[in-house]
Amino acid sequence: MKKLLTVIVMALFVVACTPDTTPPVDPPTPEPEPTPTEMAPEPTDEPEPDPTDTPEPEPTEVPDGPPPTEADLEMYEDADDAREAYQVIDLAETAVPFLEVYDAALAENADWLQDPYEVADMFMETTRRFAEEPVPYEEAFYLPAPPDEAIIIFIQGEFMDDSVWGNKIRMELTLEEGVWEIVWAGEQWRCWRGDADLIDNWHTTLCP
Repeated sequence: MKKLLTVIVMALFVVACTPDTTPPVDPPTPEPEPTPTEMAPEPTDEPEPDPTDTPEPEPTEVPDGPPPTEADLEMYEDADDAREAYQVIDLAETAVPFLEVYDAALAENADWLQDPYEVADMFMETTRRFAEEPVPYEEAFYLPAPPDEAIIIFIQGEFMDDSVWGNKIRMELTLEEGVWEIVWAGEQWRCWRGDADLIDNWHTTLCP
């Protein structure tokens, strides 16, 4: 009996002294939480855009500008320029050469009738107000007007005249069936001599 107990005690002692060779088991690695970019987007009430829909362009306002002309005109500096400040030109009486050219152009359907500046320039070429020869100084301007109207202002100066220095002619045109027509014209002057107002400013007083 003692031998049996001795054997059991020695066996337990051997087992207790034998090192454990079982490899350690690592604890489970927790799964990473999803990042904001990996998270599913929250549903919205807005409908997704249709790729076939083409957005309509927003309307733009077109400011008043020069009349449809090939000439590069500048706007006249005095926006308050009004016909009441001019002496009326009787087209039927004083612009006969222009009217003859204009009527012939109508019969031929000339291209220059489609340009308000060209019509006004033809008036200046054929009428020659106060100047028998081409003048040294000439400028042309416009004033804002509706699309079917045009206001052209010609300024001529340094006339070979001992009285009149130059003139300013205002022409109002309308567009009818693709053709521009002068419906009103007026004139002002500046003088070579006289008081300061006659020399420096445009007026309708006859020059001395």
